[in-house]
Amino acid sequence: MEKKNLTISDIAGKLGVSKTTVSRAMSGKGRIGKETSKRVNAYIMEQGYRPNAIARGLAQSKTFNICVLLPEDEYLKDMPFFQKALLGISEYLSGAEYDAIITTASKHNIENLKRIVTNKKVDGVVLTRTIKDDPAVAFLKEQGIPFVVIGSYEEEKVVQVDARHEEAAYEITCYLLGKGLKRIALLGGNPEHIVNQKRFSGVKKAYERMKIDQKYLTHYDNMNSESDITRAVQDTLYHGCDCFLCEDDRITISVLNKLRKENVKIPEEVRIATLFESVILDNYVPAITGLTYDVMQLGRIVAEQVLSLIKGKEVPLLTTVEYQIVIKESTR
Repeated sequence: MEKKNLTISDIAGKLGVSKTTVSRAMSGKGRIGKETSKRVNAYIMEQGYRPNAIARGLAQSKTFNICVLLPEDEYLKDMPFFQKALLGISEYLSGAEYDAIITTASKHNIENLKRIVTNKKVDGVVLTRTIKDDPAVAFLKEQGIPFVVIGSYEEEKVVQVDARHEEAAYEITCYLLGKGLKRIALLGGNPEHIVNQKRFSGVKKAYERMKIDQKYLTHYDNMNSESDITRAVQDTLYHGCDCFLCEDDRITISVLNKLRKENVKIPEEVRIATLFESVILDNYVPAITGLTYDVMQLGRIVAEQVLSLIKGKEVPLLTTVEYQIVIKESTR
């Protein structure tokens, strides 16, 4: 018999014990004599037996799966932030012999998450974006399943890994205001997303710190379509604008395309910066000033923490990753 084909049934038959006894010896749980346990595990080591995921799951009462919940918004799934976060999560989980089950949810529909959790298909959950009074958070707390959120959440007992968006938005806005660019147009996404609330708060705090009246700050939220962004850019250009500050790379690209069609020169006529710079902006001329984060490392941290929670270990309630402001030609 080849070692790679060895099964629990084979081990039980060879040693003259039940399959339940073999499973208990492997997991270290249940009633089983010490000598029997030693004999089973010694034979397993001798044969080089490696249980498959299903066998390990049955033995340890685990699925070896983690649910990663993405926002249902269609455009968000294509953003580099979520792609890189998933890569970091998957890389860490793979090293721990876990797999990621990816699904989506919205504020009004978390049925995919409910089905996966109630059917006991996963051992833990990662939420990649949170909203105020998030129904996914409430459901997971009710179910008692370990979970970690990417971003911030208002409840202190929720484990969070954040990218310090408020502090970063504050710092880059202070830089722009320090250059005399007080008429800033902030273009953002859904105001219910906590990450967007943090960014807006950071921008406003910068105006307060620099003692500049916030009447010069124009805030457009819910920039979810090309037409929304086009109208905002036209309106801002009509009323005068020193600088466009975009909350993510998707909005930044749309603003750049609109400015190009209007023959508005950057940085001669207007400046532009982003609160999240990704590789999709690398080929734009002029190069775009923005904030960068190690998103893959953020993903690894999230995966590490959810696995620690599954094992019953204590983890910090809040972990933050560093950011960097990269000054380029678009604001010079």
